[in-house]
Amino acid sequence: MKGLEGEEESTFYEPIKKNRVDFFRQVPASVDSSKQKVLKEDCQLFSKLFISCQSRECDLKEFFRHENQSHPAALSDGGKLHTCQSHLTTILESQVTTPEAEPDADTIIIDGAALKAETRSKRGRGVRRRVTGKGKIPSNWRNFLRENDNKAELFNFLADKIARVATPNVVIVTKEEDAVSNRTINLAGVAPCSHEEADTRIFLHARHATEAGSKVIMVKASDTDVVVIAVSVLQALQELGLQQQLWVAFGQGQHLRWVPVHDLCCTLAEKSKGMLFFHAFTGCDVISAFRGKGKKSAWQTWDVCDEASGVFSKLSQYPPVVDDEDLKTLESSWS
Repeated sequence: MKGLEGEEESTFYEPIKKNRVDFFRQVPASVDSSKQKVLKEDCQLFSKLFISCQSRECDLKEFFRHENQSHPAALSDGGKLHTCQSHLTTILESQVTTPEAEPDADTIIIDGAALKAETRSKRGRGVRRRVTGKGKIPSNWRNFLRENDNKAELFNFLADKIARVATPNVVIVTKEEDAVSNRTINLAGVAPCSHEEADTRIFLHARHATEAGSKVIMVKASDTDVVVIAVSVLQALQELGLQQQLWVAFGQGQHLRWVPVHDLCCTLAEKSKGMLFFHAFTGCDVISAFRGKGKKSAWQTWDVCDEASGVFSKLSQYPPVVDDEDLKTLESSWS
């Protein structure tokens, strides 16, 4: 078969070269266009509901109290929570000077693995396996840890092994609601404990160490929640007898740094009393931040709104009722 003019001859059975022309390609919809579509549908739904409400002489105040979509746009993006709580640790670190080497401490508290029941249910279920000293190591740890019984039995196994380690130091390990130690000591301050969150249980051990005479405590946990809780409980630990320092080792590898909580509280002054509510109000693990307002912008707002400090401090003490005046302060500051 003779090819086109100016080209070499080719046989009839020679494969045709593939070209990259897309004849039936569908251009994916952009994120902006999909958001515009959702907004248009919301406007249409809102107008229909509003007209029907007026024609039926319904209470308009009651009508405007309810969202017209399942996921409020002010708090989520189609159901996805807006939060980047690690930015708060960066802000807090900028308030103090962190050392280049690990400080000495007479008590070290290590945050072990913890998985909440809600998170376990979302990750599905794995295969049940017995945990024994002679058993094989699971090839798929993700699948192994999805099963709650596997996780509980593994942690109990490790707790018993660690408690038997020969060491001159006192070692205390949590074991479900109880705690075990390599020494015969009073564990009434740490067990039994019903805290599912390891973040708060850490500071039961800090209190126990303080009551035993510890002067410098190091908490090793790469969790912003732990840093915030440490700031909020330092005063209580000092009242119990912690006379020197409380540190939080944050990060891993080359990014490991040591946050001096005692210096941080001195720098924050009154703000340290309202850190718990500020962290929850501006977005944490299970609470969404306001859309378009991250930790940095919220902190800058707090800097110029002195009246918010009193409200944050008050609400950090878990009051059963939130006053209308406090709500007005929050609304005016973050509107």
